[in-house]
Amino acid sequence: MNTYGEQARRYWQQQRPRAYSQLEDPQAFFTDFGLRLEAQIDRLQQQLLDTRPPAEAGDPLANARRIRTARTDAEEAVMRQQVYVEAEEDEDPWTAEHDELDGRIEAAEQEADDLLRRLEERD
Repeated sequence: MNTYGEQARRYWQQQRPRAYSQLEDPQAFFTDFGLRLEAQIDRLQQQLLDTRPPAEAGDPLANARRIRTARTDAEEAVMRQQVYVEAEEDEDPWTAEHDELDGRIEAAEQEADDLLRRLEERD
């Protein structure tokens, strides 16, 4: 399980215990979820890098900051959209885990597209 899957697992254990308890195989679920999160983060990071001006030539630290900033922005956007969601008090146990995740991924992709569109409009 990667770091994103582990973060999601810990969050669910603490904030969504009923949904977590309904998972048939939490290890497999969060391993898969973590991989999907990482792929989404990678995609958004690259899109952000493609829309931001490059670092000045000969300044490797500036380029490293640019890459790290894009990664951090992508991680925050994807994790906020897909993991750190508030559970309702009367939430029913979650039985369609993958369907809900697909909806969140689509929403995150739309948010990323909107963010990129706004960045392009500023140029």
